[in-house]
Amino acid sequence: MWAAACVAAGAGEGERPFHVESFLRLGWDDNVTYAEENKVDTFYIREELALTFDKTYETGFLGLRYRPAIDWYENYGDDSKEEWTHAVDVNWMQMMGRRLSLQVAEAFFHYDRSEIVDSDGVLRQPNYGYMYNTAAGTLTAVLTPKLRVSGSLRHQLLRYVEDEIADREDYDIWSYGAQMGTQVGKSTTLFVDGSVDDISYEGSGKTQRVELPGYRDSFVEEIPNRDSITYNIGAGLERVFSPNLLGRLRGGYTYKDMDAALQSDDDSPYGEAQVTIIPVPTTRLTLSAAYSLYQSGLQTFANQTRTTLSANLAHDLTRRITVAIYAAYYQSDYDTKNAVDLVADEASVEDGSETSSSVGARVSYRVDNNNWIDLGYSFSDFSSDFRERVGAQRNRVDVGWKIRL
Repeated sequence: MWAAACVAAGAGEGERPFHVESFLRLGWDDNVTYAEENKVDTFYIREELALTFDKTYETGFLGLRYRPAIDWYENYGDDSKEEWTHAVDVNWMQMMGRRLSLQVAEAFFHYDRSEIVDSDGVLRQPNYGYMYNTAAGTLTAVLTPKLRVSGSLRHQLLRYVEDEIADREDYDIWSYGAQMGTQVGKSTTLFVDGSVDDISYEGSGKTQRVELPGYRDSFVEEIPNRDSITYNIGAGLERVFSPNLLGRLRGGYTYKDMDAALQSDDDSPYGEAQVTIIPVPTTRLTLSAAYSLYQSGLQTFANQTRTTLSANLAHDLTRRITVAIYAAYYQSDYDTKNAVDLVADEASVEDGSETSSSVGARVSYRVDNNNWIDLGYSFSDFSSDFRERVGAQRNRVDVGWKIRL
């Protein structure tokens, strides 16, 4: 989907392949450190650049994105503070023949401070610096005009800057997948797929005093082992119901083999759905939902069940004014039977849930072909059933200026 959009965007005759955009925002944050008590509110300035390169050639496409950003906080406890963010995207598609293509996608993020929902989708509370990288390659063969098969390989890694956190949280995930899809009629694609995800944590077994939320004794003296292998098999469909309605549905079953949990394995159905509605050319609404087993965000457990919901609405009030509204919800459910085996037994651990929700809105006014001004507001909330975890709420408001150079 991303590659197709980029090809379409970069295919205009005579269009420059390289673009530079600048985003300057002045804002206010009422809880910059996600604290439950002793909140720190501050004025902040954010400057972000977007450097893009899109090149379509006879047998493929290359898209590059680099987005560096710096946030300056006027008040961060006792002093001001600066934080850097770096985001890099690479998307390359190459035709290897009339019926064979290779697509490579790379995404890299570096944050001086983590958010509640990290780049890997896990709910995490510590405000620590880290980097996350995902690289994937997919080889697709078109067997007939309506039938295609593909195989993929993906690697993910998470690396924290601080050694003590890195020992507990750094991981690598290797994923292997295959898919077969067939077109039914002019507007429907059916597919079946399967994948294997192998996650390993770098510091498992090291000697370190580790807090375990929900555990009766609170601490263990060894970093728990949350390594696992997950097997997924499923089927789905994509359908263009009309130019104004597009949908995707996928479901299947997951089996997870855990190296060191109170129960050695877990299984569950999974499902995801997305629909895009365009009732009129000036309005776009996207709704999505997902439910599945997922990697744990807590040292106490080797597994979680995750539910996500999101909605995005954009509406053009006039040719120059656009309003966007979004909402997202994450829920992580932890079961005592999936506790790491360093705890004594199920009776010594309480199960529970953690949730993160956010809503926001932005109004943008296009001054001319190269300049926009906008106003935005967002609210986020984090809550946990575990006594050792801290709930928090955060409000942010900003006014911004975007210029295309």
